[in-house]
Amino acid sequence: PTGGYLIGFVFAALFLGRAVKYDRNNPVYLFAVFSICSFAILGFGTLWLKVLLGLTFKRALFLGFVPFVAGDLFKALAASYLYFKFQSRIKEVL
Repeated sequence: PTGGYLIGFVFAALFLGRAVKYDRNNPVYLFAVFSICSFAILGFGTLWLKVLLGLTFKRALFLGFVPFVAGDLFKALAASYLYFKFQSRIKEVL
């Protein structure tokens, strides 16, 4: 059942790697990019659940997407804040 989420991680990482190049100095932009990546992971996972378990789209949505939205938005907010806060230190290390 987790196969879709794993596939979603790959696509989210590719998107994040490209999108974060454009505007690293805007925390709202970073939050939007992190949120889009989280929703992409959840979307792939939901579609995988629908196909694998033969669920209706509505049922798969309520099992694989909705319960995780609030937590993922919080994590996207925390990640964008931490990235923005420590961006200069990250550049020094890399």
